[in-house]
Amino acid sequence: MKPVAERRGYTHVFNALSRISSEEGFGALYKGLAPNILRGMSMNVGMMACSDQAKEMMLTVTGDDPKAPGLTTRIGAACAGGFFA
Repeated sequence: MKPVAERRGYTHVFNALSRISSEEGFGALYKGLAPNILRGMSMNVGMMACSDQAKEMMLTVTGDDPKAPGLTTRIGAACAGGFFA
């Protein structure tokens, strides 16, 4: 935590929103929006790619139909996608 002298002293979330918008301008509420969106997009792409690759591998192991994969294939691919991404 920051030392007491460097803290902003917000009492609640609405106090923080009003003080930030009045002291720094309304645009300050959106300072971290672009990096956060890019982080979310890259995480989703990574999870989808890993999940898709794991699904292909699980289909060959389990012998499921690619058009109707079983529960084991779907859960295994989702776990692998979440773990590796």
